[in-house]
Amino acid sequence: MNRARITILGVSVVMGALLGSATAHAQHRMPGTPSAAAPAPAQPATSTPAAAPEQAVVLVAMTGDASVDPHLRSTADAIKRRVHERGYRDVESARLGAALAPPNDISTLRSRLNAGCLVRVDVQAHDLSGVSLRLVVETSGGAQTASVQASLGEISSKVLAAVDPLIPVARSVQPTPAPAPVPPPGPAAYD
Repeated sequence: MNRARITILGVSVVMGALLGSATAHAQHRMPGTPSAAAPAPAQPATSTPAAAPEQAVVLVAMTGDASVDPHLRSTADAIKRRVHERGYRDVESARLGAALAPPNDISTLRSRLNAGCLVRVDVQAHDLSGVSLRLVVETSGGAQTASVQASLGEISSKVLAAVDPLIPVARSVQPTPAPAPVPPPGPAAYD
């Protein structure tokens, strides 16, 4: 019996908040000389701290067929890049390995890992002319599925086109407001 292998790709992207900081530079002058100008006022931070990045998992079934599996691996890489773009990061490999260990059921994997998104590509059938795939994207909002029929050369593009609208942007990715412009100092008023 030929068992399907699953390629597991953790998704990693560093999506921490970029904290702006204002630093004051010390003025160096000789004793007894007047100071040149007062340092510029500190600028406000350009972004606010975001929530911890959500995690995601990409699972792609392999067939064991050397003519099909390279196309499935490149498809897995394309999905991984797309999930990165949406703001997800890796589930730690130790946690993922433990969650996949028997007798665990793959249908509860996303909730057991507390992952924001799980993308699964299951091979329904394959031959030298192409593959039949079932795609599942699970989020806290539920599971969405799609089916793809593709020749070997079309696998990546067709799977990515089908899965792209199903992958939401991570909740931890928040747009940062642009800083308010600071007006230049005006002339001093004299009485």
